[in-house]
Amino acid sequence: MKIANSPGRSPLIRRLVAYRFMHVLLLVLGLGPALLAQSTQALDESKIDHLFGGYVSILDADDRFGVSSAPLGDLDQDGVPDLAVSLQDGVGGTGAGAVHLLYLRPDGSLDHASTISESLGGFTGEIEPADFFGVSLANVGDLDNDGIPELAVGAFEDDDGGPARGAVWILFLDRDGWVRSSTKISSLQGGFTGELDDGDRFGTSLASLGDLDGDGLPELAVGASGDDDGSLLDNNPITGRGAVWILHLDTAGSVTSHTKISDLSGGFAGMLDTGDQFGTSLARLGDLNGDGVTELAVGAVQDDDGGKGSLAQLANRGAVWILYLDTDAHVQGHAKISDTQGGFSGRLDNGDLFGGALAALGDLDGDLVPDLAVGSFLDDDGGQQKGAVWILFLAPDGSVRSHSKLSDTRGRFGGKIGKGDQFGRSLAALGDLDGDTVMDLAIGSFLHDGNNADVGAVWTTLLRGFRGVASHEAQIRIGDRVDGAIASQGMHGFSFQGTEGMRLTASCQLTDALLVPGLRLVGPDGVELLGPAQTISTPRLARIRNYPLEDTGVYRLEVVNQFAGGGTYRLRTRAFVPRRFQKDVAVGLDGSVESLRFGSLSDAVIRRLTIKVVKSKGGSGDLVGEPLELVPVLISLLDPNGDGMNVEFHTQPGSSSNKIVIRDLPLQEFGPYEIIVGGDGGTVGIADVRVNLHVPRGTDVLQVP
Repeated sequence: MKIANSPGRSPLIRRLVAYRFMHVLLLVLGLGPALLAQSTQALDESKIDHLFGGYVSILDADDRFGVSSAPLGDLDQDGVPDLAVSLQDGVGGTGAGAVHLLYLRPDGSLDHASTISESLGGFTGEIEPADFFGVSLANVGDLDNDGIPELAVGAFEDDDGGPARGAVWILFLDRDGWVRSSTKISSLQGGFTGELDDGDRFGTSLASLGDLDGDGLPELAVGASGDDDGSLLDNNPITGRGAVWILHLDTAGSVTSHTKISDLSGGFAGMLDTGDQFGTSLARLGDLNGDGVTELAVGAVQDDDGGKGSLAQLANRGAVWILYLDTDAHVQGHAKISDTQGGFSGRLDNGDLFGGALAALGDLDGDLVPDLAVGSFLDDDGGQQKGAVWILFLAPDGSVRSHSKLSDTRGRFGGKIGKGDQFGRSLAALGDLDGDTVMDLAIGSFLHDGNNADVGAVWTTLLRGFRGVASHEAQIRIGDRVDGAIASQGMHGFSFQGTEGMRLTASCQLTDALLVPGLRLVGPDGVELLGPAQTISTPRLARIRNYPLEDTGVYRLEVVNQFAGGGTYRLRTRAFVPRRFQKDVAVGLDGSVESLRFGSLSDAVIRRLTIKVVKSKGGSGDLVGEPLELVPVLISLLDPNGDGMNVEFHTQPGSSSNKIVIRDLPLQEFGPYEIIVGGDGGTVGIADVRVNLHVPRGTDVLQVP
């Protein structure tokens, strides 16, 4: 990172010193630099397109829904964040564009929607074919003080003043998503006096910066990816180095002043090459360095860092720049994240277009520093150009401490991503949809195929991250993965909800060779169930296998380092009943019953439950005077509240083995379940009933979404 020699650098130095001091302190306490940061994964996802998610509008082939997106806050005041999503084609013709306002439910699915285009939603502005109205979107904030945020919409191929110079529309909305009025900002309108050239593509990207200058109104950052400042070729949007304009707005959405950041302007000292397209994407990060001014993340999608071979200068691996601004929107310092810089260790290939979309996620990992989602929509995980999203955990100096990846093969993303979908083409930080205190994310997949080619889709993705406990004590859920760092003689404690009948599996594996950890399991009553000496499997692995939990309550799982030297670890947890288990239950046909109990996570599913009646193997188990095929059996499945289902099952004549099969049975409550098997009391004798809980090999009996 390069910091300009100015008074503005001292807050960063103080922030870095505090950050390092915190890490030393945490090491002493038994934490470490990772602050128990969980690797961010997709907890759940909901697809919104013409088939799924409740969206009833008709999308056509090549509409490319999901080309851009932006959070709207709670526009309709129902307590759930809402979302603006654009598509490439619109009523005005091919490439005219349109914007859909999506009103969401807490699970990320769609409740209802409204549309803004040349002829819909109250918008009266003129949109031409190929203007690409909606290529970028941003929640500007409340300019006119009516309590409703304004929406900025980019149209980067607008021809005001010349071909593809671009424009930005400021839309003033009502609660129903209707456009009350609008202001256009271009070479010819909206008070903008900056110099735009043909092919600049002003409006490529947008981000609200909040109130930088203290005038009570938000500033707006606008990307112009085709800008040719410093480039060898003029007026060519493909070879432009790119630029970012910072616009100071008034209450009507017009520009009162501006600052340009480019290879030649705005105090930016980073090195841009021809064709980098700096300004492809933008995100307001928040205050990284503690100087009270927000930082700005800028994508340069065709940056060639790391390129190899004869086409190294056309590698297009992509990069992200972190710009440290002052209140006048000049750059005081910068950091670059790419295949070769900024501490980023993820693998990028030629043509991945890392930085094609950006979204600030707040502090996911609990280290008090904002984190960043980065789209890489031509990534080939799982197939050609399926796309991916990187989650970058940042340090105050803009470097990457660690990362996670969401793709067809990474991050437990459960949605189906097709070849060429370009998952990650747009990103929007939604806020907390599901109430788990973790930021959730909208991910555009604008070439997704539905009934027609390239219809597009948006995935509302509920993320799993650090849940706000910045100490050596944290709550986790079964199924979480935790990455942490621990000091000499340190201990990290994790509490989780367990239930009678569960079996716990946990593993703690080293990610370096500096310590030998053990695991300790403590029950709800505070009694140690397993100690470190019982769990160390190898010098680099501690493991608990299928340990039965006998009570329902809060358990404690501890990572214990009893040796000198610290290091990092990865903890994984699972809870399940065995893939297949059976129990011979003596069923008294005189009315007596037998039962078995097993623990369940909420929202689990029994894939298949088989209950079989077999003839006893002699002795007291022989039937007295009754053939097997006449045995009546009553089956009850009780949930933790004692409610349940009853199935009366009679064995079939002529069969030596009789069974009932129940498939895909949802278990919607957390706690112990009970299967009760009994006779009808009308016959004397005893038969054996074998209960068999089963799912296909390789999965748990309780499949947890």
